[in-house]
Amino acid sequence: MAKAKVCTKKTNADGSVTFTFANEETRVVNPSEYPKDIIDHATSHGFSQKLGDTFAGAGNESDPVAYAINQFDALNDGLKKGDWSTRTPGGEPRTTLLVEACAEIRDVTVDEMREFINGLSDDDKKALRGDPRVKAQIDAIKARKSAEAAKGKESILDAM
Repeated sequence: MAKAKVCTKKTNADGSVTFTFANEETRVVNPSEYPKDIIDHATSHGFSQKLGDTFAGAGNESDPVAYAINQFDALNDGLKKGDWSTRTPGGEPRTTLLVEACAEIRDVTVDEMREFINGLSDDDKKALRGDPRVKAQIDAIKARKSAEAAKGKESILDAM
């Protein structure tokens, strides 16, 4: 069941933010009314939130770390240039673990599987994620990627 929206937010031209609650009550927050240390904390929190949001879905990618770094750098570079609404690079289409696993199971290309999965409903995608074969293949992909990442790295086990 969908959750009811409790509040909407709107950033105003003067830098203030208007919060409109579901019962139509509003509150306006104007940063100029706050002490500098609170503004500094809010600024740091805002950067953390904005940049962190760019790679929130990284865990679904075939190479989550590379994806996260790419998304972070693209947005951070845009922000430094003054572009708040920078979109992270589209470049190559996303290859999620679900797409990769299903492509391996069906022995088709990643592009073919991506197109197929993009055409599914959210419920069908959820069912697919719950398929035991898909779960097992995703686990195998993660294990393979972990093993590849560990190659050439020293471990305390090497001292034995």
